[in-house]
Amino acid sequence: MTIRTRLLYFLDSAGGRKSVYERGIVNVLHPQLLLPSNPGDNMHVLYSAEEIASRMAKVRVKHMDCTDRVEAMLLQGEYKYFSGKKIHFQHVRPDVLISFLQSFSYFGFFSAVNLKNILHIIRTVIPDMSLQKIDLVLHYLATMQKHDEDLLAEIYDVLEVKIEKAAPSDAFGILVSLDRLNCDRPRLIRGIASKYIGRGDIPGSAVCAFLNLFAKMEQHKDSTPFLPFLEKAALSTIHELTPLEHAQLLRNFVVLSHFKIGTHEKIVAKWAKLVLNYFESPVEAESTSTDSEAVDEYPRALSFVLEALAKLEYCHPSLVIKAIDILEDIYVELDGSSAARCLLFLATLYEREKMHLLRPLINSVLGHMHDIRAQIGVIFTRDVVDTLMDSMLLLPKDILSQHREVHNILSDQVLQVTSIKLKYLLKILRVCEKHPWALPINQQEVLFNHLVFLTTEKGSSSSDGKYMLSSVSHDQQQREPKPHMKADIFRLANMLREERM
Repeated sequence: MTIRTRLLYFLDSAGGRKSVYERGIVNVLHPQLLLPSNPGDNMHVLYSAEEIASRMAKVRVKHMDCTDRVEAMLLQGEYKYFSGKKIHFQHVRPDVLISFLQSFSYFGFFSAVNLKNILHIIRTVIPDMSLQKIDLVLHYLATMQKHDEDLLAEIYDVLEVKIEKAAPSDAFGILVSLDRLNCDRPRLIRGIASKYIGRGDIPGSAVCAFLNLFAKMEQHKDSTPFLPFLEKAALSTIHELTPLEHAQLLRNFVVLSHFKIGTHEKIVAKWAKLVLNYFESPVEAESTSTDSEAVDEYPRALSFVLEALAKLEYCHPSLVIKAIDILEDIYVELDGSSAARCLLFLATLYEREKMHLLRPLINSVLGHMHDIRAQIGVIFTRDVVDTLMDSMLLLPKDILSQHREVHNILSDQVLQVTSIKLKYLLKILRVCEKHPWALPINQQEVLFNHLVFLTTEKGSSSSDGKYMLSSVSHDQQQREPKPHMKADIFRLANMLREERM
């Protein structure tokens, strides 16, 4: 532990109140970061962005090589000391901005004001950045818990223009980052696919990214021309993939309806068995994996396999039994999204095969999801809740009535009602129709009032109690529900009216 580190940690813990002697120490340690003679002037000092970024980078490198826990904590304190400074960002180079993002990504925290300034400047310089630098920006942005959607939209606009001139390695790197960011730009994804798929070798990570992005699109037909090439690429790079990537490929091929009953049934079963075998020989799997963290991701891999099997019309009993045995052993290790996928598999089996032996395991997975939700600060994402609702629509009332705490998960969605899409909103209300206790009646009314707003003029009802489905503005015309949705709306309106009576 160096004297400089100790001194900086001491100065940081002093809360900014530094004596003349302490300011002299800092000036000796960091001559480029001169503190003012008057401590009260410290609030108005702007420090050099290049120098702060350089200091952070040095701290980051030392922290990566550090094995002593105490010294690692002191290095984190030193990073915090620099990250809280007021920084002069004018005319800063893109390399410096990327260095800031890298430090933020590594340590996981940054001054909110400085981060806002960094993202603002990136937005102004992104059109002039090279694709390599844009790739780095996307890579580090993907590590943030909250994304600046406006910034991402501008980056996607720039990529749609520049991607045509990208080298394959740059394009595939950008593609992996787009996957991590859940990019919803079909035009951009199709542009990359049409330029590079079928015109050379594709690395395994890019194959996984392509399929993940295609599977998230609403129009799966966009991926149809590319699937044969991606299937070949997946089989040729199969030795490069981790168990998690194997499982994602399997799930995505099934989601995209490429593997169907009959011709491809054996391929699906063989691929699923390959992934499940990793659970029987974890040591061997670890030695053959290209990702040292893959073994820790086995629960997620299992959930993707089960999601794929749930979407098939038929699955060999031996494969189902093997998957259930593994799930019984590791369900407590599942995160929220993985638990939701596994629950959907169990619910599908129960509804299709009436396998009553699955009831204890279904109860265990539901209880595990409640335990995760009960943790402080945990709120499930909309995708997780969507998968959970699919399971609730399949499971009988007598099972779910034992888990009434599930309504806490759905209640989180009511708080975000203004951003809920019509299709998703109808699914929540269908769940309430089957399981009336899923949400309190007042929250059901909040959801239905928003449904009325999306589908009617001024949210008014007609004299016969049925809600009008006319639209007056262009925006509302775009939200006009489809015919099969209108039937759901009328039925759900009657359900709520009967409950209020």
